[in-house]
Amino acid sequence: MPDIQSCSDALDKLHLDESNTNPSETKIQNGGFQQPEVNGNAAHGSKQNDSHLENGEETNSDELKTAGKTNLIINYLPATYGDIELLSLFSRIGEIADAKVARDKQTGLSYGFGFVNFVRTEDALLAIEKLNGCDVQNKRIKVSFARPPGENRRQTNLYIQNLPKTLTDSEFVKMFECFGSIIQSNLLRDKKTGLPRGAGFIRYDTKQEAEVAIKEMNKKQLEGSSLPLVVKVAEEDRKAKVSYYAGMQMGLSAPNASIHTYLLDYNMYGKSPIT
Repeated sequence: MPDIQSCSDALDKLHLDESNTNPSETKIQNGGFQQPEVNGNAAHGSKQNDSHLENGEETNSDELKTAGKTNLIINYLPATYGDIELLSLFSRIGEIADAKVARDKQTGLSYGFGFVNFVRTEDALLAIEKLNGCDVQNKRIKVSFARPPGENRRQTNLYIQNLPKTLTDSEFVKMFECFGSIIQSNLLRDKKTGLPRGAGFIRYDTKQEAEVAIKEMNKKQLEGSSLPLVVKVAEEDRKAKVSYYAGMQMGLSAPNASIHTYLLDYNMYGKSPIT
């Protein structure tokens, strides 16, 4: 991860020729974003890059693992960041197929994460290299490959009880982010007072990360709480779902099928929200 710097500075260091790539003029076609080409070729792409694989040249294991991967998940986005800002930032890297910030359908508020799907794998890799860990409006974003839709995400969502009532959202995330990549977090609050209820949810990217968090944090005594933490896999029943969605007020819009599938996969159980 690079030293903390603004994403704008990180992109400036790429020395990209942007004379014909104005993100604000990008058109939407077939439900996705289509970026103009530069000097007859799509931005940052070339036939030479494609021929590397076509000619059967030797590739290392990392290249094989990432081949065909183009969809990124961007975590810790500023609350004010929208689709246009997300597109504007990442389109400086290369041609984009889809870009969307996940939002609550009822309130319109951002969930703090979004997806950018590049046309080419090399552009997605470059985006991770240059933008992961950079600063956007005083928030350090995380850029990584999104897991394919349909992968089993059971046992990645944790329910945490006996949290200090004074705990903030950022402190809650900081407490658990050292164990893995956090996809979603939700510190439950009282509907009337808005005060924390002493419980919350943390969703990790993998089951292994969730298991480490349980091992390290379950039964841990925190200052400000009279009882030790209870950290366990969220129960996969309707009661747990209702509790979760009541806190999140979950409701996802679907601008296109690709993004919709990812958003549903990243909610609690990969199913449509309870209505």
